Amino acid sequence: RSPGVPVVASVLAAVSPYLIWYSQEARMYAVVVGLVLGSWACLFSGIRRGGWAPWLGYVLLTAMTFYSHISAVLMVPVHWAAIAVLQHHLAPRTMRRYLAALIALALLYMPLAAWQLPRLANPVEGGYAFVPLPQMLGSLLTAYGSGVLPGGAPWSLVGLLVLTVAAFSCPGHDHLRRAGLLAAWVLFPALAFFVLTLRQPMYTARYLT
Repeated sequence: RSPGVPVVASVLAAVSPYLIWYSQEARMYAVVVGLVLGSWACLFSGIRRGGWAPWLGYVLLTAMTFYSHISAVLMVPVHWAAIAVLQHHLAPRTMRRYLAALIALALLYMPLAAWQLPRLANPVEGGYAFVPLPQMLGSLLTAYGSGVLPGGAPWSLVGLLVLTVAAFSCPGHDHLRRAGLLAAWVLFPALAFFVLTLRQPMYTARYLT
């Protein structure tokens, strides 16, 4: 509820060389970022205010991310993790509506899954080299802080790290929940994507950053 956290998050997004770069391209990456943020906003609105309207928005925006980029479905496990972190504070009605939203998302995802799963079951050479998990996480951090061009200076990460620490220094008593949500946001998509690359190498930083 502290205004400090969204302010810090907005600054991080506004000064990210990676997000600035791809916001200037006529590609789906900026659209995916907007849809993902809208999906999160609807999820938290449904948790805080109740009612069916935010949950309908959550389903529609999340489903749109599925069809905007292949890796956007990896946000769903992050939503699961967020609900798990917050579940002790959620009313039974909220959990029922979240489960109903998940069922709706599963139905909307089925046409895409019918195309994706056979390709995952029968991988083909796609020209991507396999990237170990530590190198994957390192490249994400470097890309987000330094941009798309190779050879970014290590000092360019200082601002990112300082602002991240500042987010945990904002007033409030929910630091543990903040840490859980941040860990889910940073780690779950990368871990899930890494598991997929064990079957079909296809990693490039822009798919996850």
